[in-house]
Amino acid sequence: MDIIRFKDAKVTEWSGGQTFEILIKPHGSHFKEGNYDLRVSLATVNLSSTTFTTLPGVSRTLTVLEGDLKLINENHFEVYLKPYQQHSFSGDESIRSQGKVKDFNVMWKNGNAVVKHLSYSQNASVSIESRADVTLFFLAKGSFKCGIEIIRESDSVVSHNTLEITTIHPCEILQVSFNY
Repeated sequence: MDIIRFKDAKVTEWSGGQTFEILIKPHGSHFKEGNYDLRVSLATVNLSSTTFTTLPGVSRTLTVLEGDLKLINENHFEVYLKPYQQHSFSGDESIRSQGKVKDFNVMWKNGNAVVKHLSYSQNASVSIESRADVTLFFLAKGSFKCGIEIIRESDSVVSHNTLEITTIHPCEILQVSFNY
């Protein structure tokens, strides 16, 4: 188990706000160079209307954490997202957005990623098993305990088998399972 503290995220500006890189695989890859298989980040959209960066060859899943978002792909789709709703799309597509939000982004080139929303409404002990090559648990809201470590909002845990947690407060977790 590896703990990723949000305060250690790499922060960069994009045309609509900021992005906080939580995880990139393989280790040492660089988003701007495009030499990654998987990238997980948290982003802010600070403009009422913006255009997402086109990322050829990249698959994406975006989950809204705060606010409401409308994604527009001319002649293809319009999607309205509220907190914890998600949409998957190709980075090849030109996507405009409307709405100021905080969102969770999973981008991958090789392999396959699945993003699940887990919600725990009361104090409980939970065992979450994963058979993926990489499994990341992002704490969107609340807190939980892994062994002696307290995981707080926006922190993440990378688990290689089973994650044993004790919820301290009701929490919202996004689980990213990635296979090469």
